[in-house]
Amino acid sequence: MASTKSARIFISYKRVEPDTSVAREVFEALNQQHDVFIDQIMPVGVRWGERIEAEIRQADFSSPSCRLNLFTVRWWPQRLPKRII
Repeated sequence: MASTKSARIFISYKRVEPDTSVAREVFEALNQQHDVFIDQIMPVGVRWGERIEAEIRQADFSSPSCRLNLFTVRWWPQRLPKRII
């Protein structure tokens, strides 16, 4: 019997170190028990903007980057999931 993952989590980060490595570590740790999305797992050729927006909308939780400029992006605040961790 397959186990059911308990929450959908969206990981947002800036593609610079150490953020990229930390985001990957968080993904690896949470993915064991949850359905976790990080853009690093998207296959080549995917319409990334649409996929990311869909994942944000479907997420139960989001783990945004702590960088201040993340919240200056115009589309992000309107698409926040129900909870932010």
